[in-house]
Amino acid sequence: PMTHGITRIGLLTAGGDCPGLNAVVRAVCKTAFAHDIEVFGIADGFQGLLDGRARPLSARDVSGILTLGGTINDRAEWTPDGKSVVFRSNRRTLNTIWSQSLDGSPAQLLFGMPASEVDEAVLSSDGRYLLVQRDTVGAGEVWYRAMQGDTTPKLIEAGGGSYAARFSPDGKWLAYAAADGTNTHVYVRAFPSFVTRYQVSVTGGTTPVWSSDSKRIYFVNGGQLLVATIGSTQPFTIASRSVVL
Repeated sequence: PMTHGITRIGLLTAGGDCPGLNAVVRAVCKTAFAHDIEVFGIADGFQGLLDGRARPLSARDVSGILTLGGTINDRAEWTPDGKSVVFRSNRRTLNTIWSQSLDGSPAQLLFGMPASEVDEAVLSSDGRYLLVQRDTVGAGEVWYRAMQGDTTPKLIEAGGGSYAARFSPDGKWLAYAAADGTNTHVYVRAFPSFVTRYQVSVTGGTTPVWSSDSKRIYFVNGGQLLVATIGSTQPFTIASRSVVL
């Protein structure tokens, strides 16, 4: 029976990465429920507390979370068949890439590199290749590997400072952002030869996204969303660039 006078508590986590918090959250909730204490989960640490972003937790909310490790689980990307999500997680200390099926089965480790953080990944439209961003010293490198056969990871561009790589939907090109001196630009390379690097942005650009027909590349520069329209692919040329937003 309840003798402490507490009827409601708030639960949050804050600070740096800390393994084992799922077990703590589950234990606190189970103990509270056993004493008829209502538990509110607070999102985003102390900022969520200040903003009032809290909701009641139930036994169902904390059921099964012991196997869902990691304080980072983000940068999700759909697999081409729409049946799984690929995402970044630090559930094994270093950031690695995991795949979570929509059927509710446990997440599976998809890709990791020794002594390196792997911060994002995306599959080609046919599911045959995986693009990843490797980070060892704070400067990203874009790598790729085949999903079958020779799965040895291959570096696309040396020097670091590359990230946000995306396959074109037709699988023939690769767009990515890379640091170039004091600026960052969007570049394109043919896949899988990577022989020549073509610059897409003029005054800078990040976060490239292909149109569904592989004929346009959208990217961000400062506070603007721009689009580059491809003129030809033999050789690769940009016909026009314009501001979308």
